[in-house]
Amino acid sequence: MGILTTLLTIFDVLIAILIIALVLVQQSKKGGGLGTTFGGGGSDSLFGAHASSHLSKLTVVFSAIFLVVTLALAIISGRGLNRNESSLDNMLEKSTISAPAQHVQAPVTAAVAATDTATKK
Repeated sequence: MGILTTLLTIFDVLIAILIIALVLVQQSKKGGGLGTTFGGGGSDSLFGAHASSHLSKLTVVFSAIFLVVTLALAIISGRGLNRNESSLDNMLEKSTISAPAQHVQAPVTAAVAATDTATKK
C-alpha cells in the first residue's frame, strides 16, 4: 500500500497545483483581477471567446478529481491504521490503563504506612 499512497499523494499535489494555476489564470467577473496580471486578459483571443467558461468547467473537473483522490487517500491511510496493532490509539490505550494504577499505588501505600506507624506510637 505504500507505493499506492505515494502515487496518489503525488497525483493529488499535481492536481492541486493545476487548480491553483487555473484559478489564477481566470478573469474575474468584473474584468480585472489576477487573471489579467498573469496573462489571462489574452486568453480570450488565444483560446476563443468562451475561454473563461471552459476554464471554469476545467476547474470544476479538477476539483472533483482532487476531492476523490483526497478521500481515497484518507480511506487508505485509515484502513492502514486499523490493521496496525502498534498504532497510536493502541499505544495510548495501553499506557492510560496501566500507568495510573502504578503511579497511584506507591503514594497510597506510603501514606498508609506512615499513618500506621504514627498510630502505633
